Amino acid sequence: MVAVVNLYLFSLIYTLALGAPPLTPPSLRLINLSHTNATFQSPFPSSPSSNHLPPSPYYYTTPSTPIRLKFYAYGSSLPSQNVHVVLNTALRDVNAQLHPENLVTQRMLNYSSGKVYIVIHQNGHMTWEVLEMTIWGLMHFLKTYECVDFEFDIGVFGMEKAFGTGVLGAFG
Repeated sequence: MVAVVNLYLFSLIYTLALGAPPLTPPSLRLINLSHTNATFQSPFPSSPSSNHLPPSPYYYTTPSTPIRLKFYAYGSSLPSQNVHVVLNTALRDVNAQLHPENLVTQRMLNYSSGKVYIVIHQNGHMTWEVLEMTIWGLMHFLKTYECVDFEFDIGVFGMEKAFGTGVLGAFG
């Protein structure tokens, strides 16, 4: 399973490197999210809505940050409670870091709850702060649209810089 995910992520990154559109600069400022409280009620719908999703691909800027996410390959509905646990666990991992400006040393991050998982494959340039802004962007996207599986890419405005790619999905 890990080899399949690694191969898939490698091919995805290769495709992105060759054909990703440039990121355009925003008029947003970077904020420090490192001390934000990650304990909250699940903001995601408990039942699937009537296909309320943006077009694929969809470029989305995490509010009040330079982080831009590209969402695509939408799939099946996911249990919102498990999605909440997965993303909250990732945020707790981020908040445990003493220096959010440090680079994340693991190339692949994965979290799971029940049958829901998130895998983020980063390219070695992602800081804990960028990871945190990414997770907040994922949460905001899921609250705005639907709790479904999807793939996503992580970049930043202005620098035309990519940090990685990921997938939110479910086993079986």
